[in-house]
Amino acid sequence: MQANTLLEDDMIQSGLWDFVPWSQYVKPREPTGEVMRKGILGLWDRLWRAPEKTKEKVVQTELREVDQSMLNRIIPVPNWKEAVPALNGALSDWLNTDHPECPFRIVLGAPHSGVSEILECLGETPPWRILRAPSTNQILAGGDAWISRIPDSSNAFLIIPHLEHYYLRHYEGLDLMRKLVDKLLSFSGRCIIGCDTWAWAYLNMALQLESFLPEPLTLAAFDRERLERCFQPPSTEGSEAVFRFRQTDNGKFVLLPVKGNEKEAGGQQKGGEEKKGEGEKVEVTDFLNHVAAFSRGILGIALAVWKYSLRLAPEEEANEKVRQTAAADRGNTIWVRPWNDLDLPVLPRQMDRDLYFVLDAILLHGGLSTQLLSHLLPLAPPEILRTLHLSRAAGLLALEKGVWHIPALGYPAVRQFLASGGYLVDAV
Repeated sequence: MQANTLLEDDMIQSGLWDFVPWSQYVKPREPTGEVMRKGILGLWDRLWRAPEKTKEKVVQTELREVDQSMLNRIIPVPNWKEAVPALNGALSDWLNTDHPECPFRIVLGAPHSGVSEILECLGETPPWRILRAPSTNQILAGGDAWISRIPDSSNAFLIIPHLEHYYLRHYEGLDLMRKLVDKLLSFSGRCIIGCDTWAWAYLNMALQLESFLPEPLTLAAFDRERLERCFQPPSTEGSEAVFRFRQTDNGKFVLLPVKGNEKEAGGQQKGGEEKKGEGEKVEVTDFLNHVAAFSRGILGIALAVWKYSLRLAPEEEANEKVRQTAAADRGNTIWVRPWNDLDLPVLPRQMDRDLYFVLDAILLHGGLSTQLLSHLLPLAPPEILRTLHLSRAAGLLALEKGVWHIPALGYPAVRQFLASGGYLVDAV
């Protein structure tokens, strides 16, 4: 059996999109200085609990935010279709085997990783067909009628992009999941199942899935090198379309300068320096190393941080040294705030148990409505509403089409909050 969706290897963007076994996911490391700084600040905070002093800012105090129209020009939107050939390549042996040991494979993705979007793109190509999630009532009723509609033939190529939407953490919410696994184990076609890493952690604990299923795949982490490729603006003709990204405190480059599709700088050197020309070097800051580590290699989170960090600085608002550094830039200079000056979302010190319950439930299900939260949590509706709106005001929750979810910029703080509270967290 062979799916006709397999594409040629030369269509894969080498090195950017890569699917690896779940156990081989490697998170980018924090710069050494940041690890030491966190340790010292954490010890000081525990000892003194002193209020955080307002940081002295020089250039970045008066920087203007980049408007949306320019952001659309300088921040590339991920083209998830480009990752489909890489996924096909990772699954090629399984797809081309007539009688595989397991007729379905699992692809895991952390929140904002893009894995579900990639599977949706694959589902748009023949012979694949997307199997949409059952309703809440169907899940709670056991899902027999929904399960019976799953086609079972050697020509059936099914994709489940969001397994986290096929269960509820409820005493009647796992019956359908058990029946689905039993159904697919005897499936005569092929099925690719996408699952959020938080749902996988819970389902594996509840159903022991890893004991009898093949090892899942996941999208490889986006380290500094991959992020640098993703963050480069789309190339266009004309000098006015060229962008240079410099750090506001020292004027050094954050992204290697490019000319058209070709980098003006050469290969990366040790110490954050790049060769630009004979006898000339371009210094590059470690900002992208921080972004890679903070995002845990998750592209959507890294993009959100990158967007948040960009600023415009009229000449008169920059100090003399920085202004002189950028004077020779060809095109537009975009300023990037230093890592330690980014005011990213954080959890308040005094938090109650309600927030743990709400954030944990939302992550385990890949988003929930207010009604479902009331159904699943041992909290009164007023308590849930209060927690939802306070978290939304703090940038930790967002509401889209009636569903609450954790936004990309707030996700790292929420994950750390749940981990510190002893809650089950994902492995990414």
